[in-house]
Amino acid sequence: MEKEITEALILNKTGSMVSAADAILLEAQKTIHAADDLKLRNDVVDQLNNIRLSLIKMRSLMYVTASEMLQKQK
Repeated sequence: MEKEITEALILNKTGSMVSAADAILLEAQKTIHAADDLKLRNDVVDQLNNIRLSLIKMRSLMYVTASEMLQKQK
């Protein structure tokens, strides 16, 4: 029973973190579009896009970490 509760907690917290990352990604995408619309320098838009790509990688790592934690529980 305790194992199932721990697994549910891990999945719940991971879901919360991924939802937060999704919200940040959405804002990053809006910022990139705004910067592009304002014809800001390409290097500014590139930096914003690099931040967005880092967030995508971070989001994926959250899933991998949760999976590893669940595997250790077994």
